[in-house]
Order: sequence, then C-alpha cells, then structure tokens
Amino acid sequence: LDRWQQMFDHADKPRPDAPIQCGSVALIRGVLVRSDFLTLLSPDQVSAEIDSGSLVTIDSCVPDTMRTIGAITRRDWYPTALQEQFMTVLRHHATVGRTQPDE
Repeated sequence: LDRWQQMFDHADKPRPDAPIQCGSVALIRGVLVRSDFLTLLSPDQVSAEIDSGSLVTIDSCVPDTMRTIGAITRRDWYPTALQEQFMTVLRHHATVGRTQPDE
C-alpha cells in the first residue's frame, strides 16, 4: 500500500481511495474484471485476462519493485526422481528467462 500511495505523492496527485486491500490473486482477478479498479500486480499473474482482453495494463515503471522468486528446500532434503526433474526444469527456465530479451 505504501508503494501505491508514494506513486501518487511523487506525481503530486491526490491519493485515490483504496476500498479493497487483498493478497489473493484470485479475488483480485475477479474484482478487476467486474470493476474499474486498479491494482499493482505482476502481469504474469493475470496473463490470461490480459491475453483475452478482459484486463489491460497501464504502461508505467514503478522503481524498486523487482523481486526474486525462488525455491527453498531443507538442507537435508533428498529429492525424489520426479522432484529432481522438476528442479532441473525450473533452473533451466530461470536461466533462460534471465538471458532472453524482454518482449
């Protein structure tokens, strides 16, 4: 919420009312497609709605909002064969994602 409000403060614009504060992406999707509300959300989390045209993005740059997403395991974890395959695929896609230019 602070980041959202700071964007308006830095633009010297009045802060909008924020009638809903929610951490559930599923709930946010439902609210957004049925209203004229705005949200700060990764486009990846609503890509299906963007692809279908039911949501649109507003091109903007919000500084200092990049975050690292990773997998955490126990130190003494011994993965099953399937889990190891999954982690291999995950590592591959993470590496490819860092080296591919933005679309």
